[in-house]
Amino acid sequence: GTSLTKHFHVLSKSAQEAKCISKLTLHYFGYRYRVLEDSNFPLKTWENLYALCALITWAVLYFAFEYTWAWSFFSQAFGIFFSSTFLFTAPALRVTLIRRVWIIALRVIGAYSTKRLYGGHTTGIILHFTAQRMLATHYVSAQEMSTASSFAIVRNPFSRMVSIYMYNRCGSCESFKGFVKEWHRKLKRREKIRLETGAHDPIEEWDEYCHLLPMHEFTHAA
Repeated sequence: GTSLTKHFHVLSKSAQEAKCISKLTLHYFGYRYRVLEDSNFPLKTWENLYALCALITWAVLYFAFEYTWAWSFFSQAFGIFFSSTFLFTAPALRVTLIRRVWIIALRVIGAYSTKRLYGGHTTGIILHFTAQRMLATHYVSAQEMSTASSFAIVRNPFSRMVSIYMYNRCGSCESFKGFVKEWHRKLKRREKIRLETGAHDPIEEWDEYCHLLPMHEFTHAA
């Protein structure tokens, strides 16, 4: 999915069709997506450069001129650093409350394109939607789905699990074995709940992280 969106320039096409503010927020979504591909808890980011500048400003104003209001710069520096490096990251999205705040924020700032199925929304991370969720959210009609030419690339399950682990792990301190056990436990719990409640509607990002879903949800559940 990520490789295909890059190949077909989905981000740039989505931004071209968006209004002014959405252009910026879509590009920011794409930027964060690239950053998180390289690091679970990224330090070398534009946000942290701003945080460093704010911290230096605080130090100069407070220690050189003794301005008490300079603490606002310290608060900015800490808040931006913590949010960018730890809070709004892939590992943090494993926490339901943080994930819900994240997708609400994406909706508020307009970082999505329902036409190009890119970005994020209160319905979830759109580019990771299953066919069921595209239909349930009416981003794609049943007629469009039935007439579209489609194909599926099924990844080696072990390779996929390694990729999910590398993207979502809590740094090098979390072992692959422990990660897989936790992931499996969450999936089985969700399946048990759905079986007990008789739910047949597609699993939403509001309830479960999209990376938790097994491959058959993307290839055979439509």
